[in-house]
Amino acid sequence: MPFKRSLKDERGVILVITLLIIALLIGAGAGAMALVQTDLKISANLKNGTQAFYLAEAGIEWAKQQIKNAAANPPYLIRTTQNLYPGTFTVHFEEPTKVTKLSSTVAVQSTGTFGRSSSIVQALVTKTYQLADAALSIRGDELDAVFKGKTFLVDGKDYNPATGELVEGTQSRFGISVASLKAKSAVIDELSGQQASRVVGKGGTTPSVEKTSFLSSDEVARIANDLCNAPGAIVQDIVSSGTLRISGNTTYGTRGSPGLYCFNGSAILGDKVDIEGNFNGAGILVVRDADLVASDNFHWEGIIIVSGTGVGFRVKRKGDKNIFGSLMINERGTDTETGTEEIRLEGAVKLRYSSSALTIAAELFPLSALEPIYGSIPSSLEQKYWRTVTD
Repeated sequence: MPFKRSLKDERGVILVITLLIIALLIGAGAGAMALVQTDLKISANLKNGTQAFYLAEAGIEWAKQQIKNAAANPPYLIRTTQNLYPGTFTVHFEEPTKVTKLSSTVAVQSTGTFGRSSSIVQALVTKTYQLADAALSIRGDELDAVFKGKTFLVDGKDYNPATGELVEGTQSRFGISVASLKAKSAVIDELSGQQASRVVGKGGTTPSVEKTSFLSSDEVARIANDLCNAPGAIVQDIVSSGTLRISGNTTYGTRGSPGLYCFNGSAILGDKVDIEGNFNGAGILVVRDADLVASDNFHWEGIIIVSGTGVGFRVKRKGDKNIFGSLMINERGTDTETGTEEIRLEGAVKLRYSSSALTIAAELFPLSALEPIYGSIPSSLEQKYWRTVTD
């Protein structure tokens, strides 16, 4: 009997041990399931957080496009929420700051939302306008171009007028911009193979001649009129002889003190401003309804606009001619006489684009002339900083 009782006692111990093992296994399984569920939740939260971050980044890029498209300086934009599957982003534009007449800064905050997760990204964006899209812009109803020799230069790369050197890290513009494909063909056909290499700029191909929609003929004419009517403009009419001759050593504005000068013709073919001797100037030079002829040494920093009926810019072979900034020719009529080209370049004439020279010239523009054209002139964006924000 005692032996049988012992076996029964051992069977009871084995049962208890078995139950304990099963309990431990169940506990381990439950713990493993809890850990798996926790890992899944962590993974889901990380995934949701990453999705929210990408949505916030997308909001910054969307905001930059809105700033780029805004036709005002500074650009005023409203808080906006956009759906972007599988979530949303909300963009808030801080009060923009106008830096110059051609630049402004905008602080942007973008919140990306995915499920219960959100992420915030901030950026500071600078928008900079340029008054011209080329070293030489030709608009209007007619284009007759003459290029002589192979020493002239039309360069859309950005130059520093103080040193005459290229500005590193800046954006190039076209060598020549025109308003139609027909005008583009006319310019290219006029250039010989050797001359084509003298017209360089954006795109890296030669000649750098491109059709553009920036600044139509009507807009250039309106700008010329607004500038000549601006307070502080020095205006001179061409007398009845049809020629205004500027000779000797003359200075029309300097880099430190640029000026706004306007010469008015009478809309009769043949009127001209003939500049002889040593001519230096900086700022804005507008010639309306007359030709501008550079006969000797000619140096200008800023923008030159020749607009009206029977107009053009022509140079004579002697002397050095340097323009830093941009030259705009806007022929508003038609002519068939010889010697009435809209552009004639020969000898040592160099037209070099310069954003710094154009920025100085822009400060002379009345706002009434700039505000209507912000949507028609080239602009660029620069992201000054980018950072995430902790809720």
